[in-house]
Amino acid sequence: MQLDGIAIGRMEISTWRTSAGDLDLLIDIPSRDGSRVLYGDVVRRAVMLVVNDEVTVVVADLHDIIASKEWANRPKDREALPELRSLVAQMELDESPWQSREPPIRPEREGPGLGL
Repeated sequence: MQLDGIAIGRMEISTWRTSAGDLDLLIDIPSRDGSRVLYGDVVRRAVMLVVNDEVTVVVADLHDIIASKEWANRPKDREALPELRSLVAQMELDESPWQSREPPIRPEREGPGLGL
């Protein structure tokens, strides 16, 4: 199989190994009511993190990450859920100062995929 945009667009979920660690790509995430979660919605809820005072990274909100792991339902996703839910509970008690609730990106159009 040739790996191009069309092939990638047909994958529901794929894991890419990078020098910084594994990266899961999800093309679509259904919401709890079964409708499609749009890229723009995920971006509006995302947070910006500064890593090592040098690199700014846009990261999906933990609630969206949890929803994506529940949807994927792979063993590694189920294993990660307790820790992620614990982080959400901790954040609800004490808002972390590194979070920016300002939308980090304003997408020009809705994208077909979600990198979560």
